[in-house]
Formats: sequence, C-alpha cells, structure tokens
Amino acid sequence: MIPIVADRILKGVPITIFGDDEQTRDFVNVADVAAANLAAAFTPGVSGDFNIGSGETYISCVPSARAIDIATALIGERPIKPKVTGVRPGEKIHEILVSEEECHRAVDRGDYYAILPMLPELLSDGTVYAGLNDEYSSAGGVMTGDALVDVLHRHKLMIDDVLPASGEIVR
Repeated sequence: MIPIVADRILKGVPITIFGDDEQTRDFVNVADVAAANLAAAFTPGVSGDFNIGSGETYISCVPSARAIDIATALIGERPIKPKVTGVRPGEKIHEILVSEEECHRAVDRGDYYAILPMLPELLSDGTVYAGLNDEYSSAGGVMTGDALVDVLHRHKLMIDDVLPASGEIVR
C-alpha cells in the first residue's frame, strides 16, 4: 500500500482507499520476516521444516495501522485528500495472521507466535501448549498519530526520508 500511496502523492493525484475507514493492514518489513525465520531456525528444542505445513509456522507480532491513517501520515501537510470508497466485493477489512482454526495451537514466543503442527506426532517434544484465545489479526495493536509516523520514519518509508524536497512534485 505504501508505494502506491507515495506514487500518487508524488503525482499529485487523489488517494483512493478501497474499504472503509476501519480497514487495517499489518506492518511487517523485510527485517521482521528475516528475524522471524532466524527465530524459527534457532529456537531450542524445535526441529523440522518451517512454513511448509508440517513444522511450525512463525508469525511476527507486528503493529498494524488503518489504511486511512497510513495515507494521512504519508500525505502530511500536502494539499491532497484521501477518498474512502467503501468496501468492494472480496475486500479484506483486516489481515488475519493467525486464524480461529490455528489459534488453539499458536504459542506465544515473545516477538512471534509459532503455529504448531496439527498432528501431535509432529511436535518435537510432545508437550501440549496453551494456545491463543482468539484469532490474531491486524485489527489489534493499531497504531495512530505519532507512533505511526515514527514507525514510517524508522523504516525510511516517509516520502521525505527517501526523496529530496527538490524532486517532489507536490508539497
């Protein structure tokens, strides 16, 4: 979403948010994905394949933000207004990261949830773990305002972080 919104800002054209103003997206970047894979590979007592259906699947516990708030943060003081069009058929309002079916076998590992295999014989140590009580989605942990802008700056996702002011079309 961020590259599309940034491109539209630079072109000075309206930003369209498909969905409603409660629509959220998870905020994961390449470094988070790499860290999750390393955590999966080096967790003591865990063995087997990862993310291919028979081993543990690692899900980063990442913040999320409403699509309208991301667009507003990227726009900043520019004279561009985002337009919310309403939910289209098939449009996801929130990203489901751990489903209701998976939550009972998801283990909290700090910065990650590990979804354990469905078959007990695939568990490395046979231990039964308490799972989550509900699905984990982008609807929880929603950032707004300064926290969202801080994350965008920290990951160099704000337009001013990557583009000199002289190269911007609309200010």
